[in-house]
Amino acid sequence: MKRLFIVLIIQICLVSCNQDKIQDLNNQISELKELNKKLSDSLNTELNQKLRYTWITGFPSMYKSKLNEPIQINYAFCLGVDQPLQEYDVYRIIDEDTNQKELILSKQNKAGFSYEFTPKTRKDDTVKLLLEFNIDAKTVTIPSKLYIPVE
Repeated sequence: MKRLFIVLIIQICLVSCNQDKIQDLNNQISELKELNKKLSDSLNTELNQKLRYTWITGFPSMYKSKLNEPIQINYAFCLGVDQPLQEYDVYRIIDEDTNQKELILSKQNKAGFSYEFTPKTRKDDTVKLLLEFNIDAKTVTIPSKLYIPVE
């Protein structure tokens, strides 16, 4: 009889503990669903903001077109220059092999910038830049290489 009573008490305790755990898990699920909805709404708002500052730019496959001949044009979406970004620095790459670079623009925060390039020789036909973002104490880099024929 005592054993039956002890087994019965243990089962009641286990069921009671499981009910508390189930209730806690249900509460967590509800909180996570609410948080998920907020995050989804936030992402949709951010996407809409980005699209408002976006335009499309075409890049022809050749510098000149010829009458009655097709020319391939590739298009890309670009963020508007007024779109705010995480702060970044712009460097001119002097030597890729030694990672030598020169800071040319500091603490930029727009999605566009201007850089005036003056070629010194006919072979000086490539502009190499590097953008550096500090995000969560990590450096994220975006390289850029632009070929400009020198006449």
